Amino acid sequence: MSRSRFRSALLVVLLAGSACHRRTEPYLSSVSRNVITMEELAPWTTHSAWEAISQLRGSFLRSRGPVSVQNREAPTQAWVFLNSTEYGPLESLRNVPVEGLAEIRYYSGTEAVMKFGSRFGAGVIQLVSRNQ
Repeated sequence: MSRSRFRSALLVVLLAGSACHRRTEPYLSSVSRNVITMEELAPWTTHSAWEAISQLRGSFLRSRGPVSVQNREAPTQAWVFLNSTEYGPLESLRNVPVEGLAEIRYYSGTEAVMKFGSRFGAGVIQLVSRNQ
């Protein structure tokens, strides 16, 4: 086999192999990475918000580590808001049924501080109810 044929055959094999390993889930834009829509929540209506989030966007529940050198008491995990009202720590998601939610939105530390205040540097998970 000539070198050019060998290179061509190798290229075909490499391209075919890379096509087999492509991700099958749809591409998530930066907006959709931070938002779980009502359509995505539909199969989870009999579950808690914690269960749905852990399956759909587990990174929302991840600890971010210390966010303040001056305040070692600052939360290291995102805080939960129901609509625009402070609801509680991440564990409180276990008490929230998905069936009443229109959307779940994650705000990074910077975004959370700007929107909810300086106490929320570890981020915020905002639950948006359907009847809001």
